[in-house]
Amino acid sequence: MNLEELKANDIKKYEYIMTWDKNQVIDMLTNFLDESFNCKYLYSLIEDDKGKSADAMVLSNSKLFVDKLEGQDILDYDIERLIDKRYSDNTGEIILLDLNGFSPTINIEYLHDSLQSSYNSYSIPLKNHLEVFVNFLINKRLDNK
Repeated sequence: MNLEELKANDIKKYEYIMTWDKNQVIDMLTNFLDESFNCKYLYSLIEDDKGKSADAMVLSNSKLFVDKLEGQDILDYDIERLIDKRYSDNTGEIILLDLNGFSPTINIEYLHDSLQSSYNSYSIPLKNHLEVFVNFLINKRLDNK
């Protein structure tokens, strides 16, 4: 059964598979990205003027973060523009994980879906690694029924 069928037929199981403890995901992803790309990502909560909040991973030496976000409490544009190649040249400096930043959990459905978007600005290697990470989380929960 694929994820769409599972979502349609067993929403509770689907939510279990997609919802993770925020700290656990951040720790696992930080280690995974460090091992894969030999670079350090840090967690950041980002908010925009429309009331959206996002859990994000920011490359420790991100010029994009400094130019667009540092010193601002709230973005004056939609958060999702940060990963949209029509608006941003963000190939991997800022990774949006979920659009519910004040929750103690992360729903990996947002990351999963954003990786499928043709407008996603991430580099191909990063996109591929993030897909591997998301699939790892999904399969881990599928195996632990």
